[in-house]
Amino acid sequence: MRRHAVLVVGLSLCLIGCMEGTKGTPLVRTPSLYERLGGQPMVTRVVDDYVVNVLVATDISAEEKKPFREGDITALKNKLVTQITTLTAAPPPSTGATAKAHVAGVQFTDSQRKAFQKALESNHLSAALRDELLTRLAPGRSPPVNQ
Repeated sequence: MRRHAVLVVGLSLCLIGCMEGTKGTPLVRTPSLYERLGGQPMVTRVVDDYVVNVLVATDISAEEKKPFREGDITALKNKLVTQITTLTAAPPPSTGATAKAHVAGVQFTDSQRKAFQKALESNHLSAALRDELLTRLAPGRSPPVNQ
């Protein structure tokens, strides 16, 4: 009886070993948008350039520039970096209320959006990355047409 049990266990292990070759191909992990952008250094650089672009833009009113000129600029930059990092470090949120809550606080006027796109372009990010980021920042709005 003991021999029979050992034989059954041995055969079972052999069969399991033979099944090793039937495993599917492991899934390849796709890097997040945050990683593809270049991580923290690039996000910080883009935000720094964005703030400068807003301040020098002639099509942005003095009232719109006020938060970028007065108050705690470092806190403003940190908030923007945090929002972009949150939006890009994980897969995009689903549509609907979850997505709207996820991006609360990212409100671009058209002129500010252009200033942000200019910051992305000046840092030599590809059109595909720029469009993907702009789409995440403002769900439901199509990325601007490159001119």
